[in-house]
Amino acid sequence: MRSTAMYTSNETTDYREILERDGFFMQFPAGVSMRPMLKQGRDTIVIEKLKQSPKENDVVLYQTDAGKYILHRVIKVKDEGYVIRGDNRIKNEYDVKDRHIIGILTGFYRKDKYINCYTNKWYKFYVIFWRNTFFIRVLFMYPYRCIRRILSKIKHKIFK
Repeated sequence: MRSTAMYTSNETTDYREILERDGFFMQFPAGVSMRPMLKQGRDTIVIEKLKQSPKENDVVLYQTDAGKYILHRVIKVKDEGYVIRGDNRIKNEYDVKDRHIIGILTGFYRKDKYINCYTNKWYKFYVIFWRNTFFIRVLFMYPYRCIRRILSKIKHKIFK
């Protein structure tokens, strides 16, 4: 029987060890990089130990060389590694290798409802829609973020 222990992320959490020992863990996601799919404070993710190599569209938990844990989607599988990006990001990560990836998102809870990443038809629709509208989102997100940065700098100079 599976344990339902929740883990909170901190600098000493060793998710590799947890996955090796238990085979899975549940946790609240942190940050905004996987929005709108996952929202901090609303959802609970289920990460399982890898049973096979990740494929395109899988959401994987990986650990950077600096030790930071990141949950992002596989955009492309290459011979030398993976191209990965958060759903709420426009910049790809190219330096992710098999040795970095420690787990895979198999599902998540939204309120009391479990969404299975392999069988839920709405999740599959979301992935296809979100991936196919990437360039449209970039056209709107990039200028918006640039304007926001400029306004923030102006605000800081005015209200020092």
